Amino acid sequence: MTGGGRAAGVTDLPTDLPDETMVAAEQQIGLLFRTAMQRWKEQAASIHPDLAPKAFAVLRTLVDDGPAQARDLVTRLGTDKSVLSRQITSLERLGLIEREVDEHDARARRLVATPAAAARVTRVRAARHDDVRRRLAAWTREERAVFVDLLGRLTAPDDA
Repeated sequence: MTGGGRAAGVTDLPTDLPDETMVAAEQQIGLLFRTAMQRWKEQAASIHPDLAPKAFAVLRTLVDDGPAQARDLVTRLGTDKSVLSRQITSLERLGLIEREVDEHDARARRLVATPAAAARVTRVRAARHDDVRRRLAAWTREERAVFVDLLGRLTAPDDA
């Protein structure tokens, strides 16, 4: 903190936003986060009732990007090896992924989504896309473009 009570490096913050606007923005962001978390839980449960949202993220990555070694998933998902190991164990126990020999290194194993799991993820994704389309259907093309732009600005890295 600096002498004025501000965090170091926080000098260019807008001062024209009323407190009630900031509070409302923070509340809406919190609501968006909670809603997203609830939907991820529901999506995971629709794949399998015992599937945790974190394991669902691993499964989606395997469906989207194809087979991968666990070490590569650690980097892609930005997670800890021990956390990933628990998710992999869960996914294997539920029959949603399998291990196969890596074609480039016979000593290594790659994780691959089963065909049934991939089909379920595809079905869940289609339902999610339909929900978003339904929610945005009444918006004009310009409103949708502004919304996407503002979300992008909100989620951009701080150094962007």
